[in-house]
Amino acid sequence: TFIALTLVAAASAAPAADKPEPAYEPYEPQYAPAPYKPAYKPAYKEPAYEEPPKYEYNYAVADHYSGSDFTQNEARDGYSTNGGYRVALPDGRTQIVTYTVQDGKSGFVADVRYEGEAQYPEEKPAYKAEYKPKYAPNECLSSVQSDPQKQKQLKMKTFIALTLVAAASAAPAADKPEPAYKPYEPQYAPAPYKPAYKPAYKEPAYEEPPKYEYNYAVADHYSGSDFTQNEARDGYSTNGGYRVALPDGRTQIVTYTVQDGKSGFVADVRYEGEAQYPEEKPAYKAEYKPKYAPVPAYQPAPAYEA
Repeated sequence: TFIALTLVAAASAAPAADKPEPAYEPYEPQYAPAPYKPAYKPAYKEPAYEEPPKYEYNYAVADHYSGSDFTQNEARDGYSTNGGYRVALPDGRTQIVTYTVQDGKSGFVADVRYEGEAQYPEEKPAYKAEYKPKYAPNECLSSVQSDPQKQKQLKMKTFIALTLVAAASAAPAADKPEPAYKPYEPQYAPAPYKPAYKPAYKEPAYEEPPKYEYNYAVADHYSGSDFTQNEARDGYSTNGGYRVALPDGRTQIVTYTVQDGKSGFVADVRYEGEAQYPEEKPAYKAEYKPKYAPVPAYQPAPAYEA
């Protein structure tokens, strides 16, 4: 024990080695960016989702140029809905559908009926007449008949040919099989395909000037949609317009006309109401003040005395 205490006292009396002081780095907090919020806010207030929908619309199309003829209408107030549509079918009938929804449990109830009688034309396949070939006159024979010198040459050639044929016939014939001839089987092209079904209406000629008229309107307070449109055309003469509620609170009103094929499209655009642009107020958070933990305190090394 005496020796150990002596060694400890000697170590304490010896000068301490040069050790560097511990280096502490200051804490640097990480700042998260502020959440993005667009500056623009629409003028209308979006209704709560529990608000029941309420709207009404109708439109009609009667275009004799293309044969389109249909109408539709619908009105809704909460679950209560009623409406219907009419459409001209290609077979000549008119389909009429009316539907209702009383409440959230009754379901969709539709009534479908037809006006007119369906037309199904009888199919008549198109057959072509039997093919009869026409042969052109032999120009070479005509030229021989009109020239006496050529007639003599032809007679001499014919005589020589007949003599050779007679000599060949007199010689013993070799045993050769008789040639087999197959009858000619003409190849007939299939008749062009024509579908059996033909629409009851007759497509008008393309030079017929177009003539139609339509209009519709949508006023849906549930989504904020509010717009109307109408147009009437007779040949080149066209007039129409539309109204639409803009997000800034104004109503845009456009009317347009086309007098003839040379006047061009002339539009008049105007606005009702005053645009609303709410002042932008950026959302700033309070300045972040970091809190630093206290520097740890180290106890000095124990001193031992001999």
